[in-house]
Amino acid sequence: MAKDPGDKLRSALKLKISGAPSSFSNQIGGSDRSDLLRITLGRLSSLNVTMTGLKANADLRLFDNSGKKVLAQSRLTGKQSEAINTSLEAGTYYFKVSAGSRRSRTPYQLIFAVTEIVPAISTTTASTLIPPPNPPSSSTADSRSSDISSIPLTAKAEVARSSLDISSLMLTGRLVIGTYGNDFGINALFGTSGSDQLYGFTGYDELYGGAGADLFGLTEQSLGYFYPGDSYAVIRDFSVTDGDVIQLKRDSYFLATDVWTTVFGTIFGTVIYSGTAPIAVVQNASLSDVNSRILFV
Repeated sequence: MAKDPGDKLRSALKLKISGAPSSFSNQIGGSDRSDLLRITLGRLSSLNVTMTGLKANADLRLFDNSGKKVLAQSRLTGKQSEAINTSLEAGTYYFKVSAGSRRSRTPYQLIFAVTEIVPAISTTTASTLIPPPNPPSSSTADSRSSDISSIPLTAKAEVARSSLDISSLMLTGRLVIGTYGNDFGINALFGTSGSDQLYGFTGYDELYGGAGADLFGLTEQSLGYFYPGDSYAVIRDFSVTDGDVIQLKRDSYFLATDVWTTVFGTIFGTVIYSGTAPIAVVQNASLSDVNSRILFV
């Protein structure tokens, strides 16, 4: 085990992380309720952190450079491994490992993997409330094949025709509309603690709904199809518990549980296909959960 890093900002253990996976092991519990670790990123990066080896419940949180604002967290029950996958701009950040209860003691291992993000095209700032001009033509999406039998997938299913109705949703939060550039990292589409609507268009996008019942729009009634060609979205924090939904047009879509290599790194989740073209991956979400929360327009 490593020397205990403490639980104060001034004593937080600095970890050196790079492109190669690195790890840190320690234990918490009893009088030592938490550990605080500090990392520094030199540029916009995709960061994947997994906490394994638990013998009792423990939680993982990511804080900003002030150590006060929670940017992401993983709080599963029992001895399940915890994971945080996100994109961060250059700067200093803190990870806090907390014991699940005062009486529980457990070892843990943190595994860090960081990938610098190099945009394929210039990153542009996401606009709010004002849609970009010249929305994508539906003809591109209409011409895609609906046969995915040749794609090697661990599981697949046609999107179910659910009874979800947009009129039943209380979407009282922020409306965020992306651009035709890449909307990720500091320019990702972020919701609030309310029930928000997030619409991406083209390029490589990250969508974070935040708390509340959010709508992730991959198509829209008047603007048509999004993510033509090789562009796609990564939905980072989809939650059935929060009441999130994913919006599609009434066409043939397929879902697949897969490990997908993206510009943000390797992501496990449910991939949404329009024909043979992937248009989104819903990170860490099961096929059944995604299929139960599709809203058609």
